[in-house]
Amino acid sequence: EDHEGDDQTVDRDTFRQTNERIIQDTERFGGQIASDLTIQVDEWIDKNIRVLRTMAETPGIRSMNRYEQEVLLKTVQANYPWMYLVFTTDTTGMNVARNDDAELIDYSDRAYVRDIIAGKDVAWQTVIGKTSKKPALVVGVPIRNNQTTVGVLAAAMQIDELSQRVANWKQGRTGFAFLVDE
Repeated sequence: EDHEGDDQTVDRDTFRQTNERIIQDTERFGGQIASDLTIQVDEWIDKNIRVLRTMAETPGIRSMNRYEQEVLLKTVQANYPWMYLVFTTDTTGMNVARNDDAELIDYSDRAYVRDIIAGKDVAWQTVIGKTSKKPALVVGVPIRNNQTTVGVLAAAMQIDELSQRVANWKQGRTGFAFLVDE
């Protein structure tokens, strides 16, 4: 009696089941890794937004006085060095103050400024920085006096900082990650 054909069927079934299990485990593991990375990036962005929101509530920033704001903006940048530029604009998008003592710039063409002035609580945009001339993530929050938006407080961060966090992430010996967009 020849059972060789039966053995080949069992081997094919075992191989197919093992292959399916490996694929399912890999997909589940990959999903968990992507979720973990997303959480890490979201937390990093959230921390930066919370810093800006806290600063936007201070009397010195709400004053819309250039000199009072500059002191505070320089303090924020010194404590959060990945924010290479921390600045404010008025409701027209014109720069009021900045941490780097550079010439004031018109930011009215930036979507994040327009979004905040239009009523959003937070806005961001990836841009080529007007100051750095490099790709940057700029996050903005409103400056409000008595519930009225009087300006925008924003911080520009070179994308390398966020990309570096993702690029330095490792899983095992072969795992890696890409930062694509929002």
